[in-house]
Amino acid sequence: KSKLEGAQFRPYQASHRAPEPVEWPKTGVLLQQSGPLCTSRIGFKNCHKESTGIAIFVKVCAFEDRHEERPKALAKVFCEPGCQTDLGASLPFGLYHIRVAAGHNWEGDPDNKKAAWYDEKYLFGPAGSYMKDSDVTRLGPNTNL
Repeated sequence: KSKLEGAQFRPYQASHRAPEPVEWPKTGVLLQQSGPLCTSRIGFKNCHKESTGIAIFVKVCAFEDRHEERPKALAKVFCEPGCQTDLGASLPFGLYHIRVAAGHNWEGDPDNKKAAWYDEKYLFGPAGSYMKDSDVTRLGPNTNL
């Protein structure tokens, strides 16, 4: 027998609000490292055609942090559809773990076919695709990837 039998449910006001979409960042490096040891660069290209409205956000983390749920970013890059970062993010040589978020046309602007972007905390929201690299990315001294 159900414990809810005969229970009365009433609507209530949710205690949280979903974030509103904000403007996409400009294509390019949002965060990178600086200093004399940062002789290498890592860049990204969004191969999705502009008509798809699929943007990507890339977070480069230390390889040893790969198992953490929210590892600290050492570099962040945003790419609109069909675009790439010109110079890439500056990093010291070493081992890195890469995470990618892709936003699709969900609650974005239907006229511009842009995916909804909720900032770096919520990224592309529940309709986004979130992937993490299963391998190590090796960035050697004075290397451009």
